[in-house]
Amino acid sequence: HILDEESLKMSKSRGNVVDPWDAVGEHGADAIRWYLVTVSQPGASKRYDPEGVKESTRKTLDTLLNTYRFFSLYASAEGWEPTDEDPAPDARPMIDRWILSRFSSLLTEVEQELERFQVTRAYRAVGEFLSEDLSNWYVRRSRNRFWGSGDSPDARAAFRTLWEVLVELTRVMAPVTPFVSDWIHRALATGSVHLADFPTPDRDRVDEALEEGMAAVRALVSLGRAGREDVQIRVRQPLGKMYAVTPGGMALDGEILSLLKDELNVKEVAFLGSAEGIVGLSAKPNYRTLGPRFQQNTEEAATAIRSLSPEALAAFRNGQPVEIVVGGEAFTLEPEEFEVVEEAKEGLVVQGDGTFTAALDPTLDPE
Repeated sequence: HILDEESLKMSKSRGNVVDPWDAVGEHGADAIRWYLVTVSQPGASKRYDPEGVKESTRKTLDTLLNTYRFFSLYASAEGWEPTDEDPAPDARPMIDRWILSRFSSLLTEVEQELERFQVTRAYRAVGEFLSEDLSNWYVRRSRNRFWGSGDSPDARAAFRTLWEVLVELTRVMAPVTPFVSDWIHRALATGSVHLADFPTPDRDRVDEALEEGMAAVRALVSLGRAGREDVQIRVRQPLGKMYAVTPGGMALDGEILSLLKDELNVKEVAFLGSAEGIVGLSAKPNYRTLGPRFQQNTEEAATAIRSLSPEALAAFRNGQPVEIVVGGEAFTLEPEEFEVVEEAKEGLVVQGDGTFTAALDPTLDPE
């Protein structure tokens, strides 16, 4: 059933029926199809929310069209067309190899989900790739490669990479967005998208280490930008140093480290094995759960909790019990009786997501 905005079944008696042709006229057939496929699995009842359709259109179809228009504008201005002179995939810059690897990984995911008839999950992954990987990261990071030197190897690599991804992406999206996919495909390649083969992953292009490294960069960039917002220092202001803690002690180097520095406008990034050097641990008592257990000794228990050492709190985080002494008697604390709080060391601004930690030194020196 198609439900209304309040999740009620549409019926004439309620007066909440939406004419499908009115919806198509307002939003477009592709927008309606994309929304209905990605909002929930086909066959499940789903709300028809005009605002949800608009948001879905803005995030996916508008992004696809804007990315195509960006490519088309500069390809025309630079006179670029695909030829055998374009650099081979493995000879292209790191960010080109990354987006080709991510796209091949996406195709593997889509293939697996569609084999299981998980259409919604497959096309949500497509939408996420289009918005976050292709538009917000690849095109934004590569923007200045597309103009001013159209025949250089770097520019030809950028044009060829974006062209390949857009052509294949329209073929992936064609079953759900048949009209806009066909329009873009005819503009980029030969013939209708509906006469082209559905893409299959090129596993030779998958570089798991590169994808993992880029995922780390993007996580640290997000945390670093949040840290800048905390101290109200914009990215255009250079900073001296950032400390980073990554899963398994992963350290970045070479081009991918340079990309991280450039995104956050920092001169140096130091990778640490743990957050101990940038974050201190303290304990915050929970009076609501301490009261029933300790009665008149609650304040003494709270004071003992606040006095717990950082070493004891770190051990507790690793699954070891922690004890306090109240009224001369030892008690093992329960997890709900206190909270372990991370506090940045003096002079640093720290952000973490439970997996990555980024600490910026916001000090502005004469340089």
